[in-house]
Amino acid sequence: MTDLRRARLAGLLRRILHSPVRKAIAGALALAAIVALGWHGFARRFPDADDDRDEDRDGDEDAERRMERELTHRRRPEPPGRWLDITAPAFSIPPGANLAYCFVTHLPNTEPLAIRRWRSRMSGGIRDIVVFLGGSAASQAPEVRPAPCDRLVAPRPDEALAYISHATAGDFELPPNDGAGHPVAQLAEPGALLVVELQIVNPTERTLPAQLELHVEAADRGAVVTPMSSVIAFHNDLHIPAGSATAPGTLRVTGSCAVPADMKLFGVSSYTHHRGVHTFVKDGTTTLVDSARWDYPAMQAWWTGYAVKSGTLEYGCEYRNPTAQPVSRGGLPDDELCVIVGYVFPAPRSLLCPN
Repeated sequence: MTDLRRARLAGLLRRILHSPVRKAIAGALALAAIVALGWHGFARRFPDADDDRDEDRDGDEDAERRMERELTHRRRPEPPGRWLDITAPAFSIPPGANLAYCFVTHLPNTEPLAIRRWRSRMSGGIRDIVVFLGGSAASQAPEVRPAPCDRLVAPRPDEALAYISHATAGDFELPPNDGAGHPVAQLAEPGALLVVELQIVNPTERTLPAQLELHVEAADRGAVVTPMSSVIAFHNDLHIPAGSATAPGTLRVTGSCAVPADMKLFGVSSYTHHRGVHTFVKDGTTTLVDSARWDYPAMQAWWTGYAVKSGTLEYGCEYRNPTAQPVSRGGLPDDELCVIVGYVFPAPRSLLCPN
């Protein structure tokens, strides 16, 4: 290259580097860099097949991706079943009330149901609810009666205890697997009778509006389920002597309930009124439930079921009566009960154990 040509080339370069052309070139280079970085980030978030093959060479990163995909799959909710809604007629609770009410109706189903879940919501003044399911009763109009249902005082063999809640908002789901791959469900006939015991307490000096809602989730039509029902052990002889605040009258009663060898327990708990101070349930020498709360009694549950090893549930209830009046068995809040409630499967019908 001659000296003249070198001089001309040098001058051209100086003009380019000190002109708008330089800025355009720099901008183009910067834009290219940004696009390259953006594409790199996009490719890391959404790798294509080639990227996956490259990442297979990195064992740790690939294992983490597989684990995350597996965890995401496990967290994915199951397809929803069918929900039925039951609302009790609105009613009022008088001032100072200490009562028991009875809500009777029927389920709004026109075909058999396999109930997988219960949800409830109750307003203040309703202390707890106990729900029973019976046979078809499509003609039963919804009604709230200001009297006990007496289902816990004298359980009926053609009705099963389906659900208990002591909370304002309750939720009770049945086991998704009976051990053989089938979900567990409570069976309900078309238009099944629904009986709800309500314990009512209003310590205020004003009338309280009351409302109760029940929501039932049923398995999909045609689903193969294992039937669940209730086991109810109850004591018929309750007479708590009178006492005082410093020397309360006391009582301890015990009983037993045989559970067939082919049945497994899902859950077991107890039910008393406010003078109950201790309840227990045992399988031989193994304690299943030991509770000192009458209002929120302890519950033991086994998601895959528990086989009663001794074949018999032994139970007991203890009471303290600080009043000058003796207390006997009954459905009102100031009466008493000793009821042990369990859920068993496979069991299409309830199991009653009076003592």
